[in-house]
Amino acid sequence: MSSVINYIKQGRMRPLAVTTTERDPQLPNVPTLREVGLKDYAVTNWYGVVAPARTPREIVTRLNAEINRITQLFDVKAKLDDLGTRLKPMTPEKFTEFLQAEIAKYQKVAKETGVRME
Repeated sequence: MSSVINYIKQGRMRPLAVTTTERDPQLPNVPTLREVGLKDYAVTNWYGVVAPARTPREIVTRLNAEINRITQLFDVKAKLDDLGTRLKPMTPEKFTEFLQAEIAKYQKVAKETGVRME
């Protein structure tokens, strides 16, 4: 969304559907792909912060808390919202689960389609 929201706001692009499982708050009249008939399709861009594997737990916990705190500051959150970014703060454990699910999802896609890295 962040790469196209300004074009949509300017009327230079017309969205047909969003790829997320829920409608976007900035585009409440735009259906999801599920609503238009692609029931198993859900793709989102996401951003996360990772650290080296042996980073001490207390450092990971502190970084996570600070990042979550900073992204909730009014001016930071307002800018991210304006860019079409939807924050979903997670604990390190939840982010690990999320990453594992994303890896499994795209491994399945690669296997089913035969796509390979070059």
